[in-house]
Formats: sequence, C-alpha cells, structure tokens
Amino acid sequence: MRCETCGEKSSYIKVLSNGEERCSNCGGFSEAGGIDTTGLLTRNSQRVREDSAKHECDFIQPHKFDKNTRKIGVNPDFVKEYPDKVKDYFSEEEVEKAGYPKLSKAIKKQKIADKKHREAQ
Repeated sequence: MRCETCGEKSSYIKVLSNGEERCSNCGGFSEAGGIDTTGLLTRNSQRVREDSAKHECDFIQPHKFDKNTRKIGVNPDFVKEYPDKVKDYFSEEEVEKAGYPKLSKAIKKQKIADKKHREAQ
C-alpha cells in the first residue's frame, strides 16, 4: 500500500481520527508495533532481544513431526540442548534409531545404575 501523505510504500498504514492516513515514515511509529519510545521496555529494545536470544532454547519441544514418515520422532535440537533430559522422554531404542548410539548406551547405563541404587535402599 502507498501512504497518501508521503507516497511511501508501507505494509501498515494508520488512519487517524480526522481521516488522515499515516505510514511508519511520516507517522512516527514502528511497523513492528506501538509508538516509538526510548526502547526501555518495548519488544524492540536491546534488552528484550538479548533475553529472547538467551532463552530461546526454553521452548524447544522434545518431539518433532516428520512429514515424510508422518510420525513423531526425536527432535535433534532438543537432544543437543538437553542431553540429560532425553531419558525422560525417549526409550533407548528410539534414541538409537534416531542416530544417537552413544547416547542410547549412556541412557542404558544410567537406568542400570538407578535400578541398583533403588535396590540398595
């Protein structure tokens, strides 16, 4: 769309109460959202972007849908970020089938050690 005020192309045009149209160039607002501020608490501030990048792996799911086989399998990003949590979500066979034989052996050893520990108590 083109702004009637300045003629610039814009994906978001705001219509004011008096009927004027303004784009992000002539209206003084960001297309990402909200009126331009100092950037302290907005989603575009440096602090928010750094926190988002720092904690982006908190939303990684353990399972991933494979469109070819139409089944749910092991998510490689989850295995990379949380190798210690894999045993809570997958069996040794699933992990080995996904291409992580060393991790499968480690899970098996951990389960044996846990079993011995429970029996000792």
